[in-house]
Amino acid sequence: MAKRNSNGCHGRCVDLADTVPAADYLAHEALKRFSQTTEARPEGSVLFEEGAAPTGVFLLRAGRVKLSVSSRKGKTVLLQVASPGEFLGLGAVLAGRPYEMTAQTVSPAEVVFAPREEFIRFLRERPPVCLEVIRLLSYELIAAYERVRTLRR
Repeated sequence: MAKRNSNGCHGRCVDLADTVPAADYLAHEALKRFSQTTEARPEGSVLFEEGAAPTGVFLLRAGRVKLSVSSRKGKTVLLQVASPGEFLGLGAVLAGRPYEMTAQTVSPAEVVFAPREEFIRFLRERPPVCLEVIRLLSYELIAAYERVRTLRR
């Protein structure tokens, strides 16, 4: 079994905070707009649950958050552990679909919350930020492909 890296993944998972300048740019722009919605969350706090309607996007500023899904047999499957600087719930908010995973803090955390409609308006008003969101989501997709590849080994 491969050693688990800092994201909680096995093998060669992509650490978005280290490889995606888009994440830094997007975080900076989002903080300028949504910093008044910073929340302290205790360990064990659920930010959102798999299958729930998306209420907004979370930017993790401090702490760690586990991202998990339920298997068909009802077991919890850990996808990764998010680190500061990562966006959570972005895909669900943009797609207008339920959250595809559960996000729960594994340590005390500080998050910036951007409500869904305000976040979408924020993107519409800033086309350069939209491009960075596309880049970020593309890297997340690449990371997901890599995780699937490691499962086959």
